[in-house]
Amino acid sequence: MSKSCLLAAALCLGMTVPTFAGAQETLEHVVVIMRHGVRPPTKDQPLPPVYTSQAWPKWDVPAGWLTAHGEKAINRLGAFDRQSYGSLLGNACPEKGRVRVVADTDQRTLKTASAYADTLLPGCAVTVENAGDGQVDARFSPFEGTAKMMPGEAEKAAQDALPTGGLARLDADNHTRLALLTRMLDCHAAACDLTAQPTRFADKEGRVKIAGGLDTASTLAQILLLEYTDGKPMDQVGWGKVTPAQIADLSVLHALEFNTIARPKAIARFGAKPLLDEVKAGLFGNGAVYTVLVGHDTNIAQVAGALDINFQAPGLAQNDPAPGGALIFEKWRDASGAETVRVRYRAQSLEEIRNLTDLAAGDTAPVTIPACGGESCEAAAFQALIP
Repeated sequence: MSKSCLLAAALCLGMTVPTFAGAQETLEHVVVIMRHGVRPPTKDQPLPPVYTSQAWPKWDVPAGWLTAHGEKAINRLGAFDRQSYGSLLGNACPEKGRVRVVADTDQRTLKTASAYADTLLPGCAVTVENAGDGQVDARFSPFEGTAKMMPGEAEKAAQDALPTGGLARLDADNHTRLALLTRMLDCHAAACDLTAQPTRFADKEGRVKIAGGLDTASTLAQILLLEYTDGKPMDQVGWGKVTPAQIADLSVLHALEFNTIARPKAIARFGAKPLLDEVKAGLFGNGAVYTVLVGHDTNIAQVAGALDINFQAPGLAQNDPAPGGALIFEKWRDASGAETVRVRYRAQSLEEIRNLTDLAAGDTAPVTIPACGGESCEAAAFQALIP
């Protein structure tokens, strides 16, 4: 990378500069909660063998790891955010504590964090904070920590959030998508017909899950998205039986699973509290001007649910967290000293990830905060939203 790129990495990629707040305001702090980049399925056998006898495509890394292609896509995100927030980050490598990069302990989150930092702060040595190999970090895996929801509390919250008609309504509304995926699996037995497996709730150690056709369909829809965004030839994406438009439409299933078991208020507030505490500290208390927290799609869903905000990656269903997508919290100060918080969602489109092309200005967009009645929240009002 050239010396000039060390000062402004994104400009060397020819990206379009996004426009933020007005000239009378000063950006003081940013906190980024980000999903890891493109990975293979987290199991070598992505679905139980009963669902299909077709061979799954090969990946360049072990199950669940960030791929080489995914790392390059994350590099572009770091460069884009460098361009967006360069005035806050400055041109020199930051002093210790000024920029924090924190990741969960999985390889995909650690590698995503380091790949992002490589272009956010090019030429700088950045330490990725983490809880340690094999450790559970309650910030990213709150339901595996010592604190637990009351028995039945999560399932009740999920039940209460269902539309009229309950889980059966969700199955009926998505029958066409379930049928499409069943045909793609090329299995003709009742055991693998996703339309014939009613969705139900399942309790797992105090955390509510779904089981049945919709659960399997959500997993398969995400696998197709990951195969596509990793740049695989189309004959290896869904065994050559799916189009890019169908992959985008099937993201509804992944979002629906999160809407059902991650975004209901009681679940979201419990699950998001550790990360929202980090947001509060990063915006108001710990001295860092820029904080990055790299976790998982569930983290994004829970934080959004806790704040009752909606987001949308380009081309995906509302509230489906894209690989590398991030909720970005900004604290601004105006000339009178009044502080406000704004939230953005920044994500690449599927095509930008697949083709490793530049992000556009529209890939970062303001998010409405309903409790504040718009896209800006007084600092005290925002802090009051954090459980």
